[in-house]
Amino acid sequence: MDYLDRYRELSSLGVAGFDLSGTPSAVIERLAQLTRRYDVQAVKRFAPETRTAMLVCFLVEAHKSLLDHLITMHEQYVTGLLRRSRHAFDERHREFRKRARRGIHTVLSAMEILLERRTGDPLMALYCEIDQSTLRAALEDCREFERLEDHGLQDELRARYSGLRRYLPAFLELPFQAERGSERLLAAIELARELNREHARNLPPDAPDDFVPPGWRVSLHRDKEKTGHADRRLWELALAMAMRDALRGGGLYLPESRHHVSFSNLIYNQQQWAPDRTTAYAQLNLFQEQDAVIAGLMREFEKVASVAARSMNKNPFASIVEGRLKLHVRDALPISAEVKALRGLIEASLRRVRIEDLLREVDHETHFTRAFRPLGGYEPRSERLYPALLATLIAHGTNLGIAAMGQSAQGITVDMLQHVTHWFLREDTIKAANAALVNFHHQLPISRVWGEGIASSSDGHALASNKAPCLPLITRGILAITSER
Repeated sequence: MDYLDRYRELSSLGVAGFDLSGTPSAVIERLAQLTRRYDVQAVKRFAPETRTAMLVCFLVEAHKSLLDHLITMHEQYVTGLLRRSRHAFDERHREFRKRARRGIHTVLSAMEILLERRTGDPLMALYCEIDQSTLRAALEDCREFERLEDHGLQDELRARYSGLRRYLPAFLELPFQAERGSERLLAAIELARELNREHARNLPPDAPDDFVPPGWRVSLHRDKEKTGHADRRLWELALAMAMRDALRGGGLYLPESRHHVSFSNLIYNQQQWAPDRTTAYAQLNLFQEQDAVIAGLMREFEKVASVAARSMNKNPFASIVEGRLKLHVRDALPISAEVKALRGLIEASLRRVRIEDLLREVDHETHFTRAFRPLGGYEPRSERLYPALLATLIAHGTNLGIAAMGQSAQGITVDMLQHVTHWFLREDTIKAANAALVNFHHQLPISRVWGEGIASSSDGHALASNKAPCLPLITRGILAITSER
């Protein structure tokens, strides 16, 4: 809710109406970064025109960042809500499955008794074997398990609906727009806004439900015969999920945000695309009409598929069995005994060294720390800037954090680490430091073993810090350089 309150406050100032279309984005971002690093008293010392420009750029960038944070918040909350509901449903399912198994056994036994009794009163014979209360309990267990199978997950989601309602009405008021094909979802968002403004409790009969998962539709309309309305709670839960997926895929976007804008605007705006469209299609040898493009792609697909089908009988790696791809050998390369022995030799040859000494040694060779330059107007606060910079790189690059580093490094305080992070660690300086390491590593003899450098290998680790993206790459580059030397 804090992000929503801040967004409403910025919107009340008219930030969305600021027109900076004639200003390069790099200038806006730089002025915003500079303003973020000054306190109020420092900003007041600038000339009125400069101060106004700085504050406008700062507010515009803050407005974009808030929208991005709100989308991330919604995505994380909906994902967590589904995970918790699924976990609770699985727990209940395991519990009722045992009871239902006993109930099914009792019902089957009762049916056997009724079918085998050919003379006399079969019902009296049944009650002599199984009493009526046991039969009713078994029947109720079976019905409860059937209801759990059909509506259990939806019931768990309904139980958590109040948490979603704490922020969803305000979140729906964001200025969403839709790409072609997502108009029905945008209409559902507008309907939800109207229901919230009018404090309505029920959905109208013609409420769009295209976004509701097929498995939820029975639960959505379960009580419609009694109440005359679909379940609004489940409808809004499905809407929140659909919005999360559409924002991920680009079907839904916020024109005023930074990362969730229209996909076409990330590449070309309409003014740029109009004069370049014909030339671009001609250079790429593409059809300009939609049907021609689809027909061309289908012909190309059929050609490639037929070639693959004809050569599949001679393929030693895989084959098609009953319409499915079947691998004959593992796709991973085998690790030979020689490679394992070489790994052991390399690990035994690497000397142990403290990480701060490692940084100094690599910096002496590559001078990568020269890339960390402060923004204009910087005033140094400490004579121990270089040790503080190395400690900050270690804190962010190893995910140790500046609080833990400030307590473990002698002569380095948390304030010094925050000061270096604030003024020196930016996207452009980190990229420049990475470039210095990569260029130096490219000159080493081992780099020629890896080919021309047109491919990369990534291990999927997350970035260590939002304030210091790509710092783990610096640490890996340092290790790569020192391992050869």
